[in-house]
Amino acid sequence: MEKRILTIILLAAALIRFGLLAVAWNTPERLITPDAQDYLELSASLAEEGAFSRDGLPEIFRTPGYPVFLLIARPFGAGGWRVVVILQIFLDLAVVALTYRLGIRLADGKAALVAAGFQAVAAVCIVASLRVLSDGLFAFLFLAAILLLIHHFQTGTWWMLLCSAALLGVACYVRAVGLAAVTICVIVLLFRPKRLARAGAFVGIVLVLLAPWILRNSVRANYVGFSSFAGDGAYHFAAPVVLCRAEGITIERARKKLTASLPSNPSAPRGFDNPSTLARQRRQRVWQVFAEYPGTFTKMHLEGSLAFWLPAAPQVLETVGWTTGQRGTRAVLLESGPGAAIQHYFQGNVVAMLWTAAMAIVLAVKYGGVGICLVGKVRGSISAAGVLAGLLVGTFALAGGLGSVPRYRLGIEPFLSVAAAVGILRCIQTVQRRKNHVRG
Repeated sequence: MEKRILTIILLAAALIRFGLLAVAWNTPERLITPDAQDYLELSASLAEEGAFSRDGLPEIFRTPGYPVFLLIARPFGAGGWRVVVILQIFLDLAVVALTYRLGIRLADGKAALVAAGFQAVAAVCIVASLRVLSDGLFAFLFLAAILLLIHHFQTGTWWMLLCSAALLGVACYVRAVGLAAVTICVIVLLFRPKRLARAGAFVGIVLVLLAPWILRNSVRANYVGFSSFAGDGAYHFAAPVVLCRAEGITIERARKKLTASLPSNPSAPRGFDNPSTLARQRRQRVWQVFAEYPGTFTKMHLEGSLAFWLPAAPQVLETVGWTTGQRGTRAVLLESGPGAAIQHYFQGNVVAMLWTAAMAIVLAVKYGGVGICLVGKVRGSISAAGVLAGLLVGTFALAGGLGSVPRYRLGIEPFLSVAAAVGILRCIQTVQRRKNHVRG
């Protein structure tokens, strides 16, 4: 019976995703965002030049995992993006199935089915499967890695631990935020039996996988590290907003102020002879801003992290063609508040607002279930798998800070789906017990 219900859930999930793809089939601009153009450019560099570079300079911000994945589109020409999206839909369906397996591991069969249902209709997952972005591929690899690690916790099987480390290492090549997940996994392993051997093996495999790219960055770009995403991201999002709030200037002026403070070489591509120079100077400038306004930074980081929990309904509407993104709504939100941002984004489209409200209600129900689950867990014992899940959710929620957006939630959405299922079922069981007690 459970398998039949799971099949129905997967078919419904496929119908939603392929239906939206059909709507956007002849309008690729709805699915290919500015970030997607960067990935496509890097993929073309790999295919045509055998190098991972932009503007003739080695790339150190983005990692090569997703551009390599995009190489599957090359034989199909201009329409290759459709092949990528179709494959991503199947990967997302696999994530729905893995969410069911996660529910089995963390709860029971009934909760697993409800969790799979939540995952099937999660707007953030639907959109990610349709857009030419790295989130969907990362979510699949990440969830598979964490499932293997949880299986290791419950069985002690060594090969599960080793495979988990290998998959997580590969996931880091898709999105560098996987490095934070590696840290969390190692911390949890250090509190488990045979902690040094298991944590050491986990770290060793990840390092073996990441070492080639770290070496490449050092040799080709004179950059020490796996990716410059942390410093560059803070430079583009956190530092300008902190300056905006602390000094009472506009975000545009804050960005110009940051740029003006960086020494540059106008004759070089992008203003620098080497990308490591730009990365180091940006990182140094970011730390200067944070050191000057630590209280403002902390407050703004926490406020910005709230965007992580927002509905992804607007992106669904953009896919359908009812609204458009990249219009500066985020800047309006930060400067003038949510009311002005809503008006700026929807431009009076009432139907779009109603669909957004409906999807927001579904997400609110899900968050309500998560809250009920958390209350129950606080009162009872928490397994190592539960601790791992909680730490990963907290880490991902805070990692984005002022640059956070709902799609950054994709990696931990299955954990939220399981927690919501547990909480809602617990609530239903409580109501049923009270009814039976009254009748008795």
